Formats: sequence, structure tokens, C-alpha cells
Amino acid sequence: MKICIVCTRFNLKRLGGVERVILNLSKKIISKGHDVTIICKQEWDECLYEKHAGIKIKRVKCVKSPGLKTSTAFFSLRKKILNEKADIYNPHDWSSGFLFLFGKMNKLKYILTSHGFLADYESPPLLAKMVEKFVFSKTKAEIVCVQRFSKNTNYLNDYNMEYIPNGVHTNLFSIDKSSKDGEYVLFVASIDERKNIARVCKAFSENGLPIRIVGDGPLRKMLSQKYKKDRNIKFLGRREGLGLIKLFQKCKFFVLPSTADGFGLVWIEAQSCGKPIVASNVGVGPELIIDKDFGRLINNTSSQTDISRNIISLNKQIDQDGTKSEKIRKNIINNYSWDSISDKYLNKFEVLLSK
Repeated sequence: MKICIVCTRFNLKRLGGVERVILNLSKKIISKGHDVTIICKQEWDECLYEKHAGIKIKRVKCVKSPGLKTSTAFFSLRKKILNEKADIYNPHDWSSGFLFLFGKMNKLKYILTSHGFLADYESPPLLAKMVEKFVFSKTKAEIVCVQRFSKNTNYLNDYNMEYIPNGVHTNLFSIDKSSKDGEYVLFVASIDERKNIARVCKAFSENGLPIRIVGDGPLRKMLSQKYKKDRNIKFLGRREGLGLIKLFQKCKFFVLPSTADGFGLVWIEAQSCGKPIVASNVGVGPELIIDKDFGRLINNTSSQTDISRNIISLNKQIDQDGTKSEKIRKNIINNYSWDSISDKYLNKFEVLLSK
């Protein structure tokens, strides 16, 4: 089967959550004997064509200005997609799905994957929110959603979306049996307002627990300067590969109380390493906190008290009762391994291809 995945951007040196999902899904699909091409915009200095782990990556030029990237690449992307002549197309998120609404593109066999809803964000751009809703309402394709829960929208029911979660490489993100409960708490995400990093830093400056913060973003410089004298708060910058996995394996627990998220990959990566998490009542968060052994769920992400109280509560529980690592990891293996997730996608592709 020849599969074409369409996304906004795909820079192997700057992979965000959606791009990491696409990369891992593509690798697993290729390992099962299929062909994968990724088509996207050239947003930075990437090559227009490259090959990585068997994946063909094709990019089109665009004006590298925030307001013009998508509009200037619109027709080039459509031409590149039509010339690909794939069996199945899989656009990721509404911005890529918009390309398939008109003309010849609308006749292609495709499945749209949604990675979250703008309606869940605080003060989302009104125009983008309207276009997102327009894409969901006008697309003829089946829509796959990576979350079962949304705080502020009924999109999942209104557009009859089918749930297929994101996955994790459970053989890589695994329990390190040589290490006991770690001495630090871990945060891994973009250092921005949506990830609630300012409230996380404030909580740890007050409770005295050590935290390691991995990632980069617009708030990093300000926060690292603000807490430079606090020995418990350390900013490590971006980490990838085995170095990042080791940080997960050796932490005490993981914290990411995002104000909005579709499917936080880092939540399941931490749990695949047997670590409880402090997550928020958005996206996949409620599905991962099955009981108190799995972590804590922040219901009010704008409440400093709620965030601080749950961090202290989980830390106290681990000190008293230890971590139920095998129990946590078993749920991830049963429900979120890339083997099972890729099979779900391939089954949908095959059903669509047979029609």
C-alpha cells in the first residue's frame, strides 16, 4: 500500500508532538511492508526532498512569514499531493485537511487525523477556529481523533469522530529496574503559557522539591533568569533520544498540567517508564489517571493551589507507598503501543481502499 501523509511541517531537528507521532507511525507502517511519503511545507532550511528511515519526505517552498506560510504554499501542496498518486492519503490536523476540500483533491481516498481542538485553547484565533470547524463539517472523509475528551466542544459527537490514540515505543520507553524512585520530578514540553510552566515553577519554588525542565520556548529565558538562584529548578534545554528516555526512567514522577492539549505524548512516555504523572483535565489526561497510583488530575489548570496541592499529594504517596510501576506500564502496553495503533490505521486504510 502506498500511503501519503500530509502535515503542516516536518523538520527532523525540531519535531513537535504531532511530527513525532507522524514519524513513529510512518516507521511502524514501513516495518509492516508499506510505502510512506510525507508532504509538507519547507518552513526553515530543510531540503526539499530527503529520506529518513525509509520515509520519503517532500517539501514545497513557501514565504517564511507566520501569516503567509500556508497561503503561499496552498497550490504547490495540492499539486505535489496530486502528483504523488498514493493509494491512501492521511492529512494530520484541520490545516492539512483543508487542502482536500476542493476539486480533484476531494475525490482522493483519505482519512483526516485531528490532534486536538482549538476550542479547548484559551483565546484561540477566531478565524482559525472557524476554519477548523468548517473543515470538520465539510470533509467527506472519516475523521480520526486522538482524544475521547474535550472540555469546550462537542466536535467528537457532532462529526462522529472515531478514536485512535497516539502511541509510544514501549521497548524504548521502559522501566529501568536498576534505579529506584528518582530524586527529581520531570517536566518535558515547550516552555510556553499553554504548558502552564510558570505555575509549575512557582509550585516547585515553594515546595522545595527538585525539578528538571526539558524543552525550549518563549518563556524559557525569562523563567530561567527568574529562578537562577533556586537550586531545585534546573532548565536542561532540548533533549532527544536515549538521553531523554534516561531522564524519564530516573525521575520520581512527571508533571505537565497543560491548559489545553490533545494528546500529550510525554504523558504516555512517562507512564511507559512506569512513572505516575500529574496531568490536566484536557485531551487524553482523564484517560490516563485511572486511580491514584497512576498520578493526579488537575481539574482547574488556572489554580496555583490545585497544581501545588496535587504535586505535594503525589510526592507524599510515593514516599509512603512507593511507585506501582508495573501496574502503570501494563496499561500503556495494552492500550498505547505503536504496534496496535499502527494496525488500527492500516485496517482503516484497507477498508477505505476496498470501497
